[in-house]
Amino acid sequence: MIRPRIFFWFIALCVAIVSPAWATQNIAADDTAPIGVNVPRAEITRITFADGRIKGYRTLAADLEIKSATGDELLVLPRVAKPITLFIVSAASGRTYQLLLTPGDSPIAENIVLREPAGAAKPARGDANGDAAEPLQARVLRLIKALAANEPITGADLSRKPTEFALWREARFVRHALYTLTDIQGEVFELTNISPAELVMAEPEFYADGVIAVAVARHVLPPDGTTRVFVVRRRAF
Repeated sequence: MIRPRIFFWFIALCVAIVSPAWATQNIAADDTAPIGVNVPRAEITRITFADGRIKGYRTLAADLEIKSATGDELLVLPRVAKPITLFIVSAASGRTYQLLLTPGDSPIAENIVLREPAGAAKPARGDANGDAAEPLQARVLRLIKALAANEPITGADLSRKPTEFALWREARFVRHALYTLTDIQGEVFELTNISPAELVMAEPEFYADGVIAVAVARHVLPPDGTTRVFVVRRRAF
């Protein structure tokens, strides 16, 4: 016969073993700049809105595994060790937020709670041409989709004149498309590894003044290997 005190200790131990450990991060949502978030590399991260539901999301499948996606939560697991870009759309406000997930060695699963600004209202429908009624990150997301699909976008001036830029001595960096909108620009580059060694890169290496978002199709290139790089930046006037 198990004594009561030992019995309750035993039950508490069982609950501790089977219940997942979650560390909660309450984050002020800001749709004007990327939001840096630390996540565990080998544990699932849960992402929710404090006062609303998730309307949609977009990320690179090679970088981030989506374990579950519902209107209430997004469960994700990193596939890579580098920072990962995740766009997430609020159903309550219609705003799109860019999360920059940085995997780390924490053994505890994370619970990311995004708290939108008080009184955030659902915006009127606009176009990608700098309409102030549409949040910046929503326009950035639609522009990146157009860049990746190699398609024109409403209201954008499109130039396809190949232009080479100096980047690293190990790489050849050529812009093949430039989309110009009222307040933002999108660029499609082809990066070629011209060195005799493998070239490893990550999105943060392409960030500079004015850059809002970056996506790299392939992060590891063998000699003579190529990849596309998509860059969205604020337009300089």
